Amino acid sequence: MAAGNVPLDLGSLASAIDPAVQTYFQKSGEYIKPEYEDYVYVDTDVTDRTMQEAWLGGLTQFSRNLENAVILAESPPESSAKSYVQVEFADMVRVTRQAMLFGLEKRNLQDQLDELRKAAVRKKNTDLANLLNNMASTSYTVTDRAGSYSKTITGADSVAFSSASHTREDGGPAWVNRHTDGTTVNMDYKIMRLIPSNA
Repeated sequence: MAAGNVPLDLGSLASAIDPAVQTYFQKSGEYIKPEYEDYVYVDTDVTDRTMQEAWLGGLTQFSRNLENAVILAESPPESSAKSYVQVEFADMVRVTRQAMLFGLEKRNLQDQLDELRKAAVRKKNTDLANLLNNMASTSYTVTDRAGSYSKTITGADSVAFSSASHTREDGGPAWVNRHTDGTTVNMDYKIMRLIPSNA
């Protein structure tokens, strides 16, 4: 597989242009299930490069109201804000004109759209797996054909995704989204938000 901006040329398609090769076909993996959709919320209606989320919490519960007393009020807590900056991910195949005419079109392999779809799903599934594999860290390094970069995965409270130190919006004791018996760490169900192309 050629890396970077090296085009697919006749030198890369020696068998495709060889008349002695009777059978030449696209070898590809099976259908790739978009597994990330089973675990995260995906926002497909992003129109701003930078998005920020915050929310207003709910109320606790009724308290006893003594006769002729003023009803006790409470103030719903507001969360910390979390920002998302959109990052674009892409893939493509560069093909020379001669390679297209005498290689791909000759062998009826000019449609690579399905392969691009699979590459996109592969990236999203890998992003989710990396998030879960590194959920006890605040960041990790991602390496792809464009190089390496650091990916921060802290929440609005600036602690790791799986942490025993998440702050509560009401200022109370820290809440926990993981349990451990000293050997195994398990996570409570927690809504995860993943926006396509989110860095």
